[in-house]
Amino acid sequence: MKNLFKFAACALLAVVLMACENGGGEGDHDMRLKTPQANFFMQEDTVIISWSKVENAVYYELQISGYELIKTESTSYVLENLIYGESYTVELTAIAAETSPYLNSKTATYTLDIPARKIPQYREFLAGTIALSAISNNGRYAVGSFAETGVFVNLMNDDVVDMSDFAPTDVADNGLVVGAYTGEILDGVAAYWYNGEVTKIDLSEVCSNPVMSALTSVTPDGKYMVGWLWRAGSSTEHVELLVPITYDIEKDRVWIPESNNSIYEGQEYVNGKIAKSVDPERRIFGYEDSYAHFMISWADEYTPYDYLLLETENNTPTKWFADLAAPNMISQTGRYAFGRILTSDGDVESIAVCAYKDMDTNTVHELTAHPDMKRILAMDDNGVLFADNVESGYGGETTYVIDTINSPNTKSTFEDWLLDV
Repeated sequence: MKNLFKFAACALLAVVLMACENGGGEGDHDMRLKTPQANFFMQEDTVIISWSKVENAVYYELQISGYELIKTESTSYVLENLIYGESYTVELTAIAAETSPYLNSKTATYTLDIPARKIPQYREFLAGTIALSAISNNGRYAVGSFAETGVFVNLMNDDVVDMSDFAPTDVADNGLVVGAYTGEILDGVAAYWYNGEVTKIDLSEVCSNPVMSALTSVTPDGKYMVGWLWRAGSSTEHVELLVPITYDIEKDRVWIPESNNSIYEGQEYVNGKIAKSVDPERRIFGYEDSYAHFMISWADEYTPYDYLLLETENNTPTKWFADLAAPNMISQTGRYAFGRILTSDGDVESIAVCAYKDMDTNTVHELTAHPDMKRILAMDDNGVLFADNVESGYGGETTYVIDTINSPNTKSTFEDWLLDV
């Protein structure tokens, strides 16, 4: 998966020389070994430390924060599996023989900063034969599936864990994964996975007979989740089968977000609503399943939802924001919601164009410069979006990247964008 991420590959690591004052005092300068000067070369999470040979030194001591003291006769040392985004203190000293008239060198002290892993700041992507459906906001974890088995990927060390009988949909910054447990019924039960343990959500307080259910999104702190349940219908009266749900892990409480009057309220083809995405402030995004998939949002679970865009004529929708097949529908913080705008003259529904809404400014932007793009797969908070040319499923020829802020009229392939071609 390393080809998915932008690294400062083979780049010279900048380090800061902090001090060279440890050890000794005035008057012994001529008898002290020369202080070794280190160079640092980094590739991904590995750093090579090297220095020139110091005359009359028998070995070198390397003290690195978090490591035991290293003694080596070599003039280089390799550090592996360092933590992205962390800083390390490196102390290097040339050691003289005990019988030598020379003194040990002064200690050179460096601060070694390992940059945060530079990953695409969006939450969905495809990689090889593993379909990764979501990435945590801090870029540490990803989840997806391989051969119908859920997988959890630690992007800091590339470890992959199989999640048996669990279909993942989203992952929090602490590695908590939400989705559906499929060990009891194939269609799944709303659940979350953490450190190898699956916890099923008790939905009995909101529904006595759910046919299936799932959690679809989680806040970055891993404390609040949203999803949906499908309840059994009635032969005598129409009921909305799809019900949005939220789950507060600290309160251990399931809740149904406040509803609103649908434009088709009470009609047979109103199947219900789904909560699909949630931002860090617990603003909820989803869709109403009726005449079409109308994108909606809740300011919070206690506030009735609003349509992201809905124009009508004679109480009939003529233009609206529609949900797409992408696993998510918002950028990391919920700054942008994305989908496509559909239009209808009352008889014929047509795809107008892919679009996104800036939730901060309450403005809708259509990708009119890219009519060949059929759906937006993901979008980041900087206005960079990822789209392809198929309407549903995973079958696009390639993914295209569009920087809607700096170059909205051009697009590049994912590969070219990733490699900065």
